[in-house]
Amino acid sequence: MATKLAAFARSFWMHALILCAVLVALYWLNAALKPQIGAIDWRTFPLYARVQPVASAGIVAPIAVFAGWLLTLGWFWSRGGRAVPTHVALAFVLALNVSTAMVRGGAPAVPRPFTRIEPGAKAEYFADVDRVQPSWTAFLRDYPKLAPTLSLHSSAHPPGPIIYLWLVARCFGHGIVAAAVSAIIGTALSLYPFALLARTILGRTATAYAIALYAVTPSLVLFGATCMDGVFVFFPLLATYFFHRSWKERPLVFSILTGLALSAAMFFTFMTVCVGFVFTLEALLAVRYPALFRRVSLNLVWAGLTFVVAHCVLRLATGYDILRAFAAAQKLTASYRTEMYADLWHYLDVSAANLSAFLLGIGLITTALTWRPLREAYSAWRDRKPTDLLFGGFALGVALLAFSTIFVGETERVWMFLVPLALLPAARHLELHQSANPGSPARWMVLTLAFAQTLATESLLDTLW
Repeated sequence: MATKLAAFARSFWMHALILCAVLVALYWLNAALKPQIGAIDWRTFPLYARVQPVASAGIVAPIAVFAGWLLTLGWFWSRGGRAVPTHVALAFVLALNVSTAMVRGGAPAVPRPFTRIEPGAKAEYFADVDRVQPSWTAFLRDYPKLAPTLSLHSSAHPPGPIIYLWLVARCFGHGIVAAAVSAIIGTALSLYPFALLARTILGRTATAYAIALYAVTPSLVLFGATCMDGVFVFFPLLATYFFHRSWKERPLVFSILTGLALSAAMFFTFMTVCVGFVFTLEALLAVRYPALFRRVSLNLVWAGLTFVVAHCVLRLATGYDILRAFAAAQKLTASYRTEMYADLWHYLDVSAANLSAFLLGIGLITTALTWRPLREAYSAWRDRKPTDLLFGGFALGVALLAFSTIFVGETERVWMFLVPLALLPAARHLELHQSANPGSPARWMVLTLAFAQTLATESLLDTLW
């Protein structure tokens, strides 16, 4: 009995329980303190949502899709532990994202975010599609000047989301349904670069677990059918894949592809700098491996040069100035950040909320699974043994970004492009556990717990997007 208790205390189940306790304690601490200036509403901390439980027959659909996902995984895993083909997984990702979104309001809930109107503001990106005139090049050229007159999120982001919806409108008609479907599909397609990245970093079995987790991860599902931030995930993940592929073969080609993917990502969201920040941290961690450091640094330089050249070409071709656009967005959000970080207490409060919301978005059980691989990666790095630098770069990057004062909340969706990176160490841990305990039902329990958190969040909270 004592042996079993000791094993449980060391397992990721105990880690998940501890994490739950910490986040619940943090929630009630903020509820009790009720900060008065710019802090996240205590009723919704640390997620950007309203507590609004629903009881709907629509809950049956995602449960049925999840059951189908488990059966499909079981069929493929019983044949040598291979991963579900990406196109098959994509079908389940789409089905889970859409069916979960319909739990709260049925089919009309899916396009609703595109018509969302705040007091004193306009509907989001979709409302700005008509501003792409007299031509898309003129719109790009004038974007920094137009930004203050656009909707809230359009003004704080590059023009990519509007151009994306404008192209959809030209191809499929200017309608809410076409816009919503394009966002849903664009978000789900991020599974492809993630699968390529997983195969580059992990072995076959761990890759299978990573893809399985991707389909049920809270942030990726909750915002997969209702938020344009999901569309932003594709290119950062593609850049991450190219960057790590460049370490192993044809470094120049993949470094240039990394820079091009980052350029495309920066056209959609300024948060792309977070991906470059993670790459830079990986290069710094590689200092302990001289030969690898030279290669990673060279790859980073080529990627950076490609990024700069790509945006210079874009400016010459269209007049779009990314620096002016960023300055305009920063000016519009500066006052908001000042209010949120009014003093040291609010800095700690909001920073903790950033980190907490992100970890909740990853999933409690998945976050618990990342601890052992991160600890082992650190030990190997300290002893100059081979290790996965992405694990360390990701963990350091998230911690530093959470306390950077750049963000003021909503990280569970704003950082969606970082969420998949957490699935890699989690899948590695799950693989090690299953290898040591072949008969363990842990992989099924992990997937069920992740899905249960996703469904409970959708049923209890209105995530507003």
